[in-house]
Amino acid sequence: MKNFKKTGGFKTPLFKALLADGMHEKLSYAFVSNGFVYASNGVILIKQSLSEIHEIDEDQQKFIDGKSFHLDLLKQLWKFKFVEFTENSIKAGDGKACGEFEYSTQIESPNFEALFNYSGEIEAINQVGISPKQLTLLSDVMDLNT
Repeated sequence: MKNFKKTGGFKTPLFKALLADGMHEKLSYAFVSNGFVYASNGVILIKQSLSEIHEIDEDQQKFIDGKSFHLDLLKQLWKFKFVEFTENSIKAGDGKACGEFEYSTQIESPNFEALFNYSGEIEAINQVGISPKQLTLLSDVMDLNT
């Protein structure tokens, strides 16, 4: 569900779409690129606009473009009411307490955009299986309930 009370930062719980199994390191990070944030657990892939969904202004988008955010960092930032991205750190607070966080270790992003722009030959799919758990997760993170 979208966090309308939050000023700045990510307004949807992206950390829920990430994998915390310790075996698939890249899938425990959300990646920011060209005005979008991407998060995947290997089953679902989230692509959200920084300006339309998260309402992050262009100046702050420049600071986070090309950055990765570990799921633990995203969980911490989710707890705060205001989040500001700066060139070298992330400032967050809730009116009573505030903190400054370092960006996650830079890790190379999988090429998620290639999945959206697939131009190869497509085979017909006769059956599709949908996991209710993954569908609910997708709904929660994509803010489809509003």
